[in-house]
Amino acid sequence: MEFKTAAELGEKIDGYFADCEETERPPAVSDLALALGFDKRLDFLRYKGKPSYKKLIERALLKIEGYSERRLFDRGCYSGAKYSLSNNFKGWSDKPDNSGEEAHEKLDEILRGISKAAREN
Repeated sequence: MEFKTAAELGEKIDGYFADCEETERPPAVSDLALALGFDKRLDFLRYKGKPSYKKLIERALLKIEGYSERRLFDRGCYSGAKYSLSNNFKGWSDKPDNSGEEAHEKLDEILRGISKAAREN
């Protein structure tokens, strides 16, 4: 996959998110990669190594990360969001790692809050 300009990539990304809103389909990294014409998720992720496209791709990934993070607060439905965050975004792994201690604490705090809320209802 090769885009001629950053504007062309930006339009495709915007179209993907607009389609997600219209169809009420949750955004996902793999779906975005397919919508942009990539055959592999990793090829899409590597594309942000191109300086003229880096900011657009990082912003798109941040939108997907934000969606997944908000899903952590959905009662009984957060395991898919947790999986996506752990596998697609740095700092969200639930495996011990010295470099992501702060993110682990944040995720644990969120999950404790969800569990507490579920027990209260």
